[in-house]
Amino acid sequence: MRTHPLDAQIGNRKGRMEESGKKNKGSEPSGTEQSAEALASTLLQEVSSKDLLSEVVRQVNKDFQLCGLDGTIPEEGTPEQLVRHLRQILKGLIRDDFQGFLNLLYRVDISESDIHRSESRELDAFVEEAVYRLLKREWQKVWLRNRIR
Repeated sequence: MRTHPLDAQIGNRKGRMEESGKKNKGSEPSGTEQSAEALASTLLQEVSSKDLLSEVVRQVNKDFQLCGLDGTIPEEGTPEQLVRHLRQILKGLIRDDFQGFLNLLYRVDISESDIHRSESRELDAFVEEAVYRLLKREWQKVWLRNRIR
């Protein structure tokens, strides 16, 4: 089975962050919160470096539309704005329309159990994990589509 090149890179960074989180207990956010946020940042840096950010945003908007969700993200933004918009949209979905959130996970092809593995039961940590998983999966779709072309 062929793996996505980011999987190894992100997996290595996640492992290092989890190890450093164990050593520095108390001085930093919990490993899950830090990992998801740092991983999303790493992922967006990779996307930006490949000039595919607008394609990822289009894919996110397409999946939102196919799920019947109202949220749209402007294509001409920065990676940080993308994460901020996704956080707001996903947090609102989780709070107000959890079934819509689950439909989005299904549409994007994210296992609900992947997100439930989050060690923290706090909403913000859960949202961070969901944002990371969503961005990772959308990036994989865009990367694969561009690779096949």
